[in-house]
Amino acid sequence: MQRSAVVQFSSSTYRAQAGFTIIELVVVIALLGVLSAVALPRFIDVTDDARKSVLTAMAGTLSTTATLVHAQLVIEQKAHLAASNVVIDGSNVDTVYGYPNAFSSIRTAVNADIQPYGRNSNNSEHDWVYQLIRISGRSGIDVTHGSVVGDAPAPTPQSTNCYVRYFQATATTPYAVELETSGC
Repeated sequence: MQRSAVVQFSSSTYRAQAGFTIIELVVVIALLGVLSAVALPRFIDVTDDARKSVLTAMAGTLSTTATLVHAQLVIEQKAHLAASNVVIDGSNVDTVYGYPNAFSSIRTAVNADIQPYGRNSNNSEHDWVYQLIRISGRSGIDVTHGSVVGDAPAPTPQSTNCYVRYFQATATTPYAVELETSGC
């Protein structure tokens, strides 16, 4: 014997759901707001992290280049000279006490597209600029991010607190590379 059940739906007990309720929409919007508040700062910091990474790589490149130039001078028995030069990758690199000269040769030795700080007369744009420095009697070069476009000067490297500094060697001290990324 089979039983059959008859179920009847009245219009008051069953109605088709046509969309989301206002409560569901508010909850979803609130969740999206919380997620964006947590995730967005992580993505904003990517540019700063990239600058720090490039400067760290530049510091490593400066140090490695200075060491390679010095090694070449040792081979040529010229590392002890106050002023000399060496050919690296077809480019003449002036040296001071066995390491690249900060004023004329470290950019050549590194082979980087770094332009002088200040006004740019040829209206080209560059991502990295340098400034020649003299601190406590030591000569060097600061490299920082910053575009030089047209007549607009870039920020000085020291004012950005985001730079790498190369000090050339002296008679009593070897070269030095300093990295400052607190302002990146």
